[in-house]
Amino acid sequence: MLIGAWKTPVNIAAHAEGSIHNDETAKQLGLEGGWIAGSIHLEQFAPLLLERFGPYWLNAGTMSAHFRNATLSGQPVRAMLGMADPGTRFAGVRMEDEAGRVVCEGVAFTGEPGAVTPIRKRLAANHAATPGPLLSDVEIGRKVENIPSMIPESRLAQDLPGITAPIAAYASGALPANLSIDALRAVEPHLVALPSGCVGLYGSIELQMLNGPIEAGIDYTCNGEVLCVGQTPRTETLWYSSELLREGRPVARLLMMSRIMQLD
Repeated sequence: MLIGAWKTPVNIAAHAEGSIHNDETAKQLGLEGGWIAGSIHLEQFAPLLLERFGPYWLNAGTMSAHFRNATLSGQPVRAMLGMADPGTRFAGVRMEDEAGRVVCEGVAFTGEPGAVTPIRKRLAANHAATPGPLLSDVEIGRKVENIPSMIPESRLAQDLPGITAPIAAYASGALPANLSIDALRAVEPHLVALPSGCVGLYGSIELQMLNGPIEAGIDYTCNGEVLCVGQTPRTETLWYSSELLREGRPVARLLMMSRIMQLD
C-alpha cells in the first residue's frame, strides 16, 4: 500500500455564502464550521496515483470515491492507495483523519470505462428510492447538451498555491481534480434548480478521464442527465452524470451524487 504524508487541506470555498463550506451557513446546520469540499480531498491522491499507474493516469484514469466523514480547514488527513490488481488494474483508495475516521473510500483504475464500481452499485440501488420533498419536482431523465464549459488559466493560477499535493502537470495547464469536476459541473444549473434555503455537498464522485487531462483555457462543451433522486434520514440525494467534449470528442465523464439539506 502507498501511504501519503499527513496534509492539511485548506477550505478554499470558505467565502462562498450559502454553501456548506461557509462557516456561518454550516453553523446554521449545527456544524462546527465549514466543511472542505470532497473534490479538494481527491487532489491529495494525485501523486500516489501517478506512482502506481504512471503518466497514463492523466489520460485515462478513474477515481471513484464515496465520502463518509467531513473535515474542517487545516485538519490533517492522509491518502492511501492499495496495490493494483494486474487483472483489472483496480486499486483501493482511502483517506483518513488523525482519529482514524474514514473521510472517503473507493477505487481507482485505468481504462475499463464500463467497470462496475461501488458507486455505480449505489446508483443502481438508489433507482428504486422514493423522492423527498426537496427534490420532488426534479425531472428524472432530463438531459441537456452542448453547455459551454471552460476553466480560465487565471483560475488555475489562483488555485495552484493552495493545492494540497501538487504535481508537475498542473504547471503545463492540466487541471487538478477540483477544477476538473467544476468543468464537468457546468450542466448542473441547467439540469435542476434547488429550492431556496437548501445547501448541497458531495456524497459520491466518480471522475473518469477518457482523453484527458482536462486543460485550462480550452473551450469544451458538456452534456448531462439527471439519473435519479432519493433520500436518507437526514438528507436527500441527487444523482446525475455529465460528459465533457472537445470538438465532439469525449474528454472526461463525471458521475455525481450530491446530498441536499434544508437550512433551519
